[in-house]
Amino acid sequence: MEDVVVTPDSSSLAAAASGTMSSSDSTKPEIDDAEVKAIGDKFGM
Repeated sequence: MEDVVVTPDSSSLAAAASGTMSSSDSTKPEIDDAEVKAIGDKFGM
């Protein structure tokens, strides 16, 4: 069995950055695309 490397996507980073990481973030994100892009830029993605 291979080791699974989890690469957080923009929504995961945004959720973690805003402190709202939960199981509902993947299905009902509370952040808009602009915030995702801003956080993505911050992390250099």
